[in-house]
Amino acid sequence: MLKPDRTTIDADGNDVSCIEVDICDADNNSIITANNPVQFTMTGPGRSVGIASGDWTSDEPFKATSRKAHKGKVLIVIQSTLIPGTIGLTVTSPGLPPATLALKTNRAAVMARR
Repeated sequence: MLKPDRTTIDADGNDVSCIEVDICDADNNSIITANNPVQFTMTGPGRSVGIASGDWTSDEPFKATSRKAHKGKVLIVIQSTLIPGTIGLTVTSPGLPPATLALKTNRAAVMARR
């Protein structure tokens, strides 16, 4: 299950969306014992700022395309670029169906200079 904090961000190269990934059963109940490896694939005008699981003992890099879940959870932070459009995120894990999400990036409002 993918839980974004928001699905629309500014295409200003700075704005981010934090997406919580929960490993769930067929009834969408979180499985807190899950430690599945989770793989992330992105398309469109965005980049991953980092991936974390809350496991402070893990030596996995934050700048990666996969992460082992901790207590059934992983977090990815996606940042916009300067190009408006749609960022596609696909999350996969062995034995589970893939989950997808679309984030919209809107042209950022230009602030008037004084």
